[in-house]
Amino acid sequence: MPRTSTFKGLEAVKCCTQVYLEAYTLVLTVGKKTLEEHGRELILADREEVEQEADNILKDADINDVAFLMVDNPLGDTIHSDLILGGTKLGISYQVIQNASIINAVGCCGLQLYKCGETISIVFWTDTWRPESFFDKVKKNRLNIKEQSLENLIKRRKTYEPSWYMNEIQAAQQLLENRYSTRRHCVGLARVGDKDQKIAANSCSKHVQWIWEDRHTP
Repeated sequence: MPRTSTFKGLEAVKCCTQVYLEAYTLVLTVGKKTLEEHGRELILADREEVEQEADNILKDADINDVAFLMVDNPLGDTIHSDLILGGTKLGISYQVIQNASIINAVGCCGLQLYKCGETISIVFWTDTWRPESFFDKVKKNRLNIKEQSLENLIKRRKTYEPSWYMNEIQAAQQLLENRYSTRRHCVGLARVGDKDQKIAANSCSKHVQWIWEDRHTP
């Protein structure tokens, strides 16, 4: 895709009759129209279609070339692997084209990633739910998206919350509340790969006080 994909990926898209864009797990830093500059109209695939109606994506893939585009690594999410398994059961051949990923792009901060330990997701806390399991992995390593609310999940309503993403300040606050050392240094990154990416290295307590241009942007 222009500005966002590998050359190999762009060439594959040009050969496809249908092109789906997964539009719920990660942030797109450019608009849909920009992504359509390759000459193919994009079909936005939300959570419900990908996770519950994947047959719609696969139904013509046995006779036509169909592309499924996503931000980050194509096999970094289990649901993307499910698409491959579903297609394989139907006798549909597939090709995975590797994409640029935050896992390698984060190297822009200057750290040697193979020495930084396991990748960890810090979940959003609520007033009644404050899991701390992630903190054990943070200590061991020392050297969020369109979701359903709990109420809608219980009532089985197909209503989804707007996408929201944890910023660097929120992550630092939750680490400090788990007795993480206020003096231990952390590196915070936002909008990696975009023209306004931000990188800040400081103690964990200083990260909480850091004034970013937009605290609500990942």
